[in-house]
Amino acid sequence: MNFFSLHQGTGTPVVGNDATSATACPYDDVITCDATYKYRSFDGSCNNLNNPFFGRKDTPFERLLTPEYEDGIEDIRVTPHKSSDTLIGPRQLSTEYHQASAAANLQLPVEAHCNVVIMTGTLDTTTVGCAPIPVPVTDPFFGSFGRLCLNFARALPDTDILCDDTYRQQRNRVTHFLDASTVYGSDKATADSLRTFSDGDGRVNQNPMLVSMHTIFLREHNRVARELKSLNPSWTTKGLYQESRRIVIAEYQHIVYGEYLSALLSIPVAALLGLLPKFFGYYNNYDPEVNPAVRNEFVAAAYRSGHSTIDSTISPGELLKNHFFEPSTIYDASKGIDFLVSNLVQNQQQTMDRLKTDQVTNHLFQFSDGDGGDLAATNIQRGRDHGLPSYNDMRELCGLPRATSFNAGPGGLEHHTADSANRLNSLYTDPDDIEAWTGMSSEMRITGGVFGPTAACITALQFDYLKRGDRFYYENDLPGTKFTTAQLKQLRRASLARLICDNTGINSIQKFVFWDTFPGRVPGGWNDLVPVKECLEVN
Repeated sequence: MNFFSLHQGTGTPVVGNDATSATACPYDDVITCDATYKYRSFDGSCNNLNNPFFGRKDTPFERLLTPEYEDGIEDIRVTPHKSSDTLIGPRQLSTEYHQASAAANLQLPVEAHCNVVIMTGTLDTTTVGCAPIPVPVTDPFFGSFGRLCLNFARALPDTDILCDDTYRQQRNRVTHFLDASTVYGSDKATADSLRTFSDGDGRVNQNPMLVSMHTIFLREHNRVARELKSLNPSWTTKGLYQESRRIVIAEYQHIVYGEYLSALLSIPVAALLGLLPKFFGYYNNYDPEVNPAVRNEFVAAAYRSGHSTIDSTISPGELLKNHFFEPSTIYDASKGIDFLVSNLVQNQQQTMDRLKTDQVTNHLFQFSDGDGGDLAATNIQRGRDHGLPSYNDMRELCGLPRATSFNAGPGGLEHHTADSANRLNSLYTDPDDIEAWTGMSSEMRITGGVFGPTAACITALQFDYLKRGDRFYYENDLPGTKFTTAQLKQLRRASLARLICDNTGINSIQKFVFWDTFPGRVPGGWNDLVPVKECLEVN
């Protein structure tokens, strides 16, 4: 891969021509910031003192590349690049390429990753305007139910944060930062109203595994608050809350950069790009010129590549389709949070490839068979809604060669299997038409990681922006906001295993929960289960 030099860029947003908006720019409003305030705002404003809107909620996603709309402005693309035909429909592409994976479609033992997910809160859009996904009458699943379309609404349109472009952007309704806003919310009103089954991310109840992970972080906040109260009995409730929040955000960032990215990108790639936390000392690369905003190419394509790894069950015999929007599962005496988390950390992911479980391609958020959605088709349509450039364009951005043919190997789809390449050839007229998400989610993964090279590149760029552009990043050496070296030493002991040990009743866990541990699967026993008491504690 040749994308390693890209992470040194400033992340300046791509804009269109020099024409300015005919209406007042909503991001020209004056925000007064207190440079001495120790804590993050809930909505992300004033993180950047020079550009208070950078990373704030209700601001647009940024771009790495100029978008591709049918009319060059906002219409969903329906025409191939080099043909007058019509692009294949999202549902047809889903059924003919992203077919159902088998239960045994697991990762190879030597590099197995478990099912644990981490919440980044990088996408929350209000949708407006219908753009339904057509369902062919011959559809192998929905056809028998007479379904002619799947629900789809376009993302809320926005301007660029500079208000000087002429094409459609999309708005992020949560903060762009890795600030645990999935736990605390992205505004004060949400933060003040949090209760059970209502946390900072409105999607928390989508499935019980997500509820479980959110609950663990909420419990961690309360655990830290109790510890701080015992050490500082004179602190106010507000002071305890803010300091606990500050610590939990730091733990969260340490887990994301220290463990999660190592699993997604592989340890060598994460280290080479400077994404891993430091072993000691401070991080000195904060750059106020970097806009940390989430990039469209990441949120609407690269990061969604992980949908390929979704398993069909939440536990042996328990199909995922039966547990959408059923958070009450965690109260089941035999299937509570401890049970769910144990399954998450001990069960392997599905393999990163073109195949997706039918639990999300035929049964997504269903109430009964036939009325659900298709996550693969939704991802394809969302990419077109956001005007994402092609898979080939993403590869070129990353310094990877464009595919000029549908052959597998050099000159063609060199990071795809021959089977995948042949199938793409039967569905597209030119390699330049391959959707960014379809191409990335079916790449062969890089050694030691989950993602293929193109998704890994886009993901690395995004997390670099989120790190260098965050004034409150926990390792920063900035007056007024930094942790002491003693505090950093403790925070660097944080791990997802430790949080699970502290906030559930499980008896044992592997040290690195993003990697598998089943006996015989991982050679050498380097990640064997250990008693909870052996988890390092953060003091």
